[in-house]
Amino acid sequence: MSLLRKLTLLASLAVAAATARAISDADATPFLLTGPEVDNIDPNGPSAPPKTIYFGITQTGTIADLDVYLNLRFLPDPNKPGAAINNYIDNLKIVLTHDGISIVLYDGKGDTQSAIMDATFDDGAAQLAPNVGSVIGTFKPIDALSAFKGIELSGAWQLAFFDHIIGDGTDLAAWSLSGNVTGRSTPGALVVPEPSSLALLFSGLSIALLCGTRRRSRTREQVCSSNGADAMTSEALG
Repeated sequence: MSLLRKLTLLASLAVAAATARAISDADATPFLLTGPEVDNIDPNGPSAPPKTIYFGITQTGTIADLDVYLNLRFLPDPNKPGAAINNYIDNLKIVLTHDGISIVLYDGKGDTQSAIMDATFDDGAAQLAPNVGSVIGTFKPIDALSAFKGIELSGAWQLAFFDHIIGDGTDLAAWSLSGNVTGRSTPGALVVPEPSSLALLFSGLSIALLCGTRRRSRTREQVCSSNGADAMTSEALG
């Protein structure tokens, strides 16, 4: 094969690849799925089991890109005015799991009372999050979120919090998953169901889920959703 023919072939392959990427980008569907506030997600020390939020996603499509936003801070209890503000997010390890794949988003090594998290985890970020003190901005996760690329978005997910140090506490004030999916996509939601909803049927998918709860000293608020419509119930505690 002549040099000219080789160069022509390489140019054709480059154009084809660029066209394929453009088509793929055009077919991508963006999504933004937000979760409810969850109180007391900090386990009581390294020997305690992780605090795990079990949730389902009903939007369908193949994951092309995934980012995770987490806002962790102590939420004042209206029933306990003047209580100490204990953030201590930098002693947590945070793990996201879906479809048998688990990745570590963050692994703190500190014990800073004032430390909060207001961060987006994005593979395209320039650096890892600091493991001591507050985490504010956009950071690479410890394990790449691209591990979920090519996997169906809908189904059962878990967000687990491990604690390196006993005696602290913080809350999940806000959180979301965002990104793009390809292929056939139908709209949906991020769902944290009631504890009794061990198996739910969403979009033809059977999803085994448990409920995240919001705790206060006198009430337990259970944030749940049915067919994408959020509902909230309160149960008085003795």
